[in-house]
Amino acid sequence: MALPSELRLKKRSDFDRLRKPRAVFPSEYLILKCAESDEETTSKFGFAIPKRLWPAISADTARTSSSRKTKPGVSVNSVLRNRIRRILSEWVRCNIAEFPVGLLLLIVVKRLPEKRSELSAALRDDMAQLARKAMSELESR
Repeated sequence: MALPSELRLKKRSDFDRLRKPRAVFPSEYLILKCAESDEETTSKFGFAIPKRLWPAISADTARTSSSRKTKPGVSVNSVLRNRIRRILSEWVRCNIAEFPVGLLLLIVVKRLPEKRSELSAALRDDMAQLARKAMSELESR
């Protein structure tokens, strides 16, 4: 299930606000950027998965990690980027209570694990560690 629309970053002004974030929290695979929101009722999340991560991944390696065949004309890289976005979105949806309200949060993928079979577990573990670190530091400010 996807992250609800009201919890997603959609406005350009929100993404622009994250260009000069209040706080940046790096981890092994991810970077979490936080900024203040105009809304005090919810926090909003965005995901950035850069294309520059993909040149090292060959089409054969990418296809072996997924049993699903891609359609002709669909980039294998886009399939993997969307898979990463779904993994992170699902983690956020299941753990939304851990985040304080009134924040804009952008999750940026900076690198991937070497083995594609470890992708899901590695990103979930890294996201959990990153969220704990960020929330403890934000609460102390």
